[in-house]
Order: sequence, then C-alpha cells, then structure tokens
Amino acid sequence: ELEFDRSLYEFFASGQVVDDSESLVATWSSQEQCWVFAVERDTNNLTPAEEKEHHELVTAAKLKELKAWHDLGAWQPVPKPQGVNPMSGRWVLKWKYVDGARIVKARLVIRGFLDKQQSNLDTTSFTARRTSQRLVVSVVVQHGWELFSWDISNAFLQGMTFKEIAQSTDQPLREVCLDPPADVYPLLRHFGSQYKSCSKLTSFLKLLKGAYGLKDAPKLWKKRLEQELVRHGGKQSHLDQCVWYFYKDKRDSGPL
Repeated sequence: ELEFDRSLYEFFASGQVVDDSESLVATWSSQEQCWVFAVERDTNNLTPAEEKEHHELVTAAKLKELKAWHDLGAWQPVPKPQGVNPMSGRWVLKWKYVDGARIVKARLVIRGFLDKQQSNLDTTSFTARRTSQRLVVSVVVQHGWELFSWDISNAFLQGMTFKEIAQSTDQPLREVCLDPPADVYPLLRHFGSQYKSCSKLTSFLKLLKGAYGLKDAPKLWKKRLEQELVRHGGKQSHLDQCVWYFYKDKRDSGPL
C-alpha cells in the first residue's frame, strides 16, 4: 500500500479542492494485477486550523511522545556529517477519546520509504492465525479462565536495539538517522543538555531502535517480546509461533 503526499494528491486532483482530512492511497490488487487508487478520509486527524487553535494541547502531546523516545533510549543526537542513512520524519496528530474526554495524540513517524537499507532487511514478523485466536478463546471457555488483552504503549520503541539484533544474528549493524520536523529540537531541550546545541541545520537523531515507519520495526518488537516471554517461562507453540503456553505444576495455566 502506498500513500501519496499532499502535493502529489493535489496534482492528480487536477485543480479540485482537496480536503485536509483526505489522502490518496494506492493498493496492489493481486487478483486484478494492478494498482487500485482510492481516496481515504480520516476525520480523526487534526486539520492545520485545529492544530493552530489547540496549540497548547498539540505541544503537550508532542512533548509526551518525545519523552517516550528519550526515556526508552531510542536515539542519540549526532552531527549531520556523521549521519548515515538519513530519513525525514513527520508528525501524525489525531483526536482520541480517553475516559470520555477528547485529547490530542501525537506520533512521530519516520518516512521509511527513504530507507537505503530496506532491500537488505529481513522483515519477517508473523501475526497469530485467525484459527489460533479462535482456539485460544475456546480453551479459555473450556477451562473457565479469564481472558485479558493488553495494549503496549510505544511498542516499537521497546523492541530490540539494532546492536542487539546484529549481535544475535551476525547481520551488519543497522544504521538509521532521523531528520525530524523543525519543531522537534526546541522541544527536546526539555529533556537534557545533550540537545542544547542541536538544530535542524546541524544535527540528526541517530536511531538505536526501530521506530514507526521502518520496515523492520515489527520484527525488532517481536524479538524483544519473545525474549521476555521465554524469560518468564513461556513455551512457544510448534503450530503457531505467535501462540505461547505457560505451565503450572506441569499443567497448562493458560495460552497467550
């Protein structure tokens, strides 16, 4: 699936008025063997006018997002001449309802299509089969267990580091630099003196982990999750690697 930036969408629209909530998306149809174009509308995205009107909420949301990157050790600033494989980034700003209140959710996303190393990446990262999900629910019902689900905040930022994956697979060390939006560096100065001299003109943010937009980010997160499940005694299913079992007194205490 490809999403075109606004300038290309306006070009294809041939002078028609383009709404801020619209985006042009192309999806490959394996059945028709051609690209299918469609206009998608996301009414949860903030418009430029809303971004200005709710400037304080937007700034607070961006600070919260950047704090997660900083606290999770996802990057380090480097001078631009030392930057390898740079990619630009963008803010995705959405309205979100939490406990009945509407808040702004900010996500910093890297433009992974600019990744010069993507053709050499192993991005295999499976998700659980539909039949496996049904079997898990059936087992839970049969045993009268409780069923829980979790949403992991900033999951990709908690994945394995590029250094860890290189050491465990003997693959070359992955190098990625983020060239973030201009407002990122002033906001980062809230989190330490290491960002004091950084600017859009002089610095990149060298990524140490996967991030939203990178093709290998799901795999790095899955590797970290598997590592933690093994550490806590989990046993991986032979039929579906996304299903894990935990045993208590040699009996199943529950699938995950």
